[in-house]
Amino acid sequence: MLGTVFLLGCTNELTAPDCYNDGRGVVPRCQVTGADFVDTDAPDPSAEGGIGVVQLECTPPMAAQGARFDYTPTTRGTQGSVVWTATGLPPGLELDPATGTLRGVPSAPGEASVTVSLLDQAGNTASAVCDFMIAPPLAIDLEPLYAQTPACIGVGESLVDFLVPGTGDGSPLLCDTPSREGDGKRPPGLAIDPVTCELSGEIDEPGIGTWVFVVRARQSGRELHAPYCVTDTAPDDDAYAITIEHSSIEEDELDPTFVPLLHRYDPTRPFVVGGNDDPLFRIVDPEACGPGCAFRYQYGFTSSLFDLSSLSFAPDTVLTDRTTNRAIGFSHNLLVSGPAPTVAPALLASFSQRPWVFGVTIDYCMNSDPAHCSDDDGNFANANGRIEFSILMAAE
Repeated sequence: MLGTVFLLGCTNELTAPDCYNDGRGVVPRCQVTGADFVDTDAPDPSAEGGIGVVQLECTPPMAAQGARFDYTPTTRGTQGSVVWTATGLPPGLELDPATGTLRGVPSAPGEASVTVSLLDQAGNTASAVCDFMIAPPLAIDLEPLYAQTPACIGVGESLVDFLVPGTGDGSPLLCDTPSREGDGKRPPGLAIDPVTCELSGEIDEPGIGTWVFVVRARQSGRELHAPYCVTDTAPDDDAYAITIEHSSIEEDELDPTFVPLLHRYDPTRPFVVGGNDDPLFRIVDPEACGPGCAFRYQYGFTSSLFDLSSLSFAPDTVLTDRTTNRAIGFSHNLLVSGPAPTVAPALLASFSQRPWVFGVTIDYCMNSDPAHCSDDDGNFANANGRIEFSILMAAE
């Protein structure tokens, strides 16, 4: 009976025991050694960059003092688990011996050369030098902004223009408008681009005035803050003529009604803002009054470091036309002081490094008939009188 030979990389023409056919027509039985199969295209294990050679590269990104840092060197050719070591680490950084990740928060700027080494389970070793550049902490200089009028960033502008060059780790910023103590109020209709930090949109809220709010920029765990503002100078039809006078600006051509009051203060001492007709609010509408004028105003405010128990609008006084001696409206002051008793010294110290805002929204109602503005509904239903005013606080 003829046998069938299956070719499986060997032949029955070879002398046993290398390869032979048992004559039963089933499967040739072969003895094969590694020397029988030599792949001339396979890489030489001893060659540079070939299989079995461990490669380690370390090109860390820019770091910055006070910013979170997290970087893992790249490897190729390691076998099994790896143990990592490092020498020359700058203060604030450490190495994870299991993953090789360099992480931490650098505590000082400068340059550093770190030698990173690994040992894998097969006994392979490799080393690389990581050259670190640690920049100064991300910083912002708002003094040029405070020298402007108003001292806040407007529509189409960005706090990026006030960042100190050469600071920070160069990673993208993330901007938002927090609503914490001292952050003011961003009116509806306005938005902050989270990447460019630019302000855009239009106010979607009744009334006139200037809204001031704080924008926060974050980079690798570090935060910066800057004041932004947006103004609506166009009153609705039949609105009261509302004006504010205050001494925080010098330019005669600007209307202080729409300029936030900038107050420079010493965070180590109590502070007082306002009083003595600075600022002075005037609300005028001769047609709403007459021989006499009953007025009422209500207000809301944003949380801040001020002691709100000190907030006062006194004195408030009826205004009269000197020619006719008829009432034409009324005026009032604003005074507030701080810090509030509940403000911890550590919190106050942290606010000395950033601007903060106190915003007040005032709704007015006046009429020759006292009953017209006698309750909350009548006061807030009056669309003719609303103004937004803000105090911007900046430590000296």
